[in-house]
Amino acid sequence: MRVLESSLNLRVENGRTNLDYSLSTNVAEAQLQYAADLYCNVEYMECLDEEYLHEFSRKGYKRITALFGHNNRGILCYIKNDYTVEVIKRMSDPHFLHFRASKDDESYDIIVFRILVSNSSLEDFKNRLNQWNAVIAYIDNMQDKSRIILAGDWNHARILSEYGKDMGQYYFSYQKIKADLEGRKISMGMDLRPGHKEHSALGFVAIDHIAIGEGLAFTKKPEYSDYDKNAPIGKPDHAYLFAEII
Repeated sequence: MRVLESSLNLRVENGRTNLDYSLSTNVAEAQLQYAADLYCNVEYMECLDEEYLHEFSRKGYKRITALFGHNNRGILCYIKNDYTVEVIKRMSDPHFLHFRASKDDESYDIIVFRILVSNSSLEDFKNRLNQWNAVIAYIDNMQDKSRIILAGDWNHARILSEYGKDMGQYYFSYQKIKADLEGRKISMGMDLRPGHKEHSALGFVAIDHIAIGEGLAFTKKPEYSDYDKNAPIGKPDHAYLFAEII
């Protein structure tokens, strides 16, 4: 399965409404160049997006969403029409969508989520930890974790060698994410380290991830696209993350 994850970074700001924002055909065309089976968008918001939605539909994809609040903001996924889809669970805190995709006697448990953030205070990071723990508790209750594909923006912030208790990252870090998943035999696609040059955009830390259960393997490990500061997605601060999985 070819998977592309992206953060569209659409949000209402400065007294605007969702109708002040748009997703054009250009965005769809840029993503569709990857010829993925599955597209996982977080930070999506219903807006002037008819062209974008139509392009995916026209190219043979169907939509699965988990949208919340009066702006209908959250997760937008597209998967090829030849997959059968069963939605299992939606949650609003964090934004969370679990669906099972099946084709040719093979199935995948797709879980897409975004850890919600506020002001990067200690309390904010403790709240991010609570959201992460909710995801982990959900995974722990799954009978079969072997064919999980996890994707999304996990907002773990900077990666340091050590964290003091006065730092938000002490409570919620990339290292904790990786350890929690490894303990459940779920492999992170990227092995990030302090000082690692992997980046989401313009030198920002890599916070978008794809991870897989032990019954799956990466034939192409997750890799960020080149960042285009003029990319036509909201106020883009993320590049596309692409992987191939068998």
